[in-house]
Amino acid sequence: MTTTRPSALAIALATLVVVSGVGAGLAAAGTTAVDDRPTNDAVAAVVDDASANSSFTAYAQEGTIVLDSDHDDPILLPESEEDEPRPEDAPEDVEWEDDSFVVDADVDLEDETWEADTENASIPLITSYRVDADRAEVQMSVPDGFQGTIDPDTGEMTAEAVFEIEAAVIGPLFGLGPDSTCVTETELEMTTETSDNGLSGESLETDSDGNTATALLVDDTFTVPGFEATDGVGAVCDSASDTYGIPAEEPGDNEFELEFWFDLDDLGELAEAGHDD
Repeated sequence: MTTTRPSALAIALATLVVVSGVGAGLAAAGTTAVDDRPTNDAVAAVVDDASANSSFTAYAQEGTIVLDSDHDDPILLPESEEDEPRPEDAPEDVEWEDDSFVVDADVDLEDETWEADTENASIPLITSYRVDADRAEVQMSVPDGFQGTIDPDTGEMTAEAVFEIEAAVIGPLFGLGPDSTCVTETELEMTTETSDNGLSGESLETDSDGNTATALLVDDTFTVPGFEATDGVGAVCDSASDTYGIPAEEPGDNEFELEFWFDLDDLGELAEAGHDD
């Protein structure tokens, strides 16, 4: 797939701003000749004059978490094929809920920021059989939502979120105790650039038609404490912590990578500006 960075991206994001405010004008513009289509400068002017409030939906394509430099045994996040889940691609000892990791965000292009409330970030349930138990049902959430920045000229993005990880350990073995609920959390500061310890992301890229985009966000500065029991007994949660290699308390030894896919099909006529027939 041929991809482009700043021009198509700026046009696509600018479209997010103007669709609601000048829908009628865009419909008329769609009937004009190619030479009369809005130029990049015209798009920028519309952005400057608009309220610059818009939104996007992003689907996580795949993700990995490496703890304590254990690259041979990463934690895998649910994959998607574009906007469709692929639970059949899960490892043998993991089952993924039949859904995608989806973020619905509001964008302010004047401030070059974006955010998503916790209810607008959907992370599928992961059932793992890697624990000393019948299974662990792992649910991640972002209790404070997502906040970040986005530069339509360069495609650079950042994202910050507190990830809470809750593992319900069902049927613990070896007499460890009753079913237990174990919780930990970590704060991620993701970027499409290069993180502090050298892990590199990939800036937003659109396809040649400006209809879709992808970005790879990374972080290698975070730490993860061990599980704490909120229900049941601590020994079960200690065993689950050991299984997943936590606590992982050295920044630089831990890595997080998450690829997002953006569906831009509904952006309207202006998404085609700057592309020749």
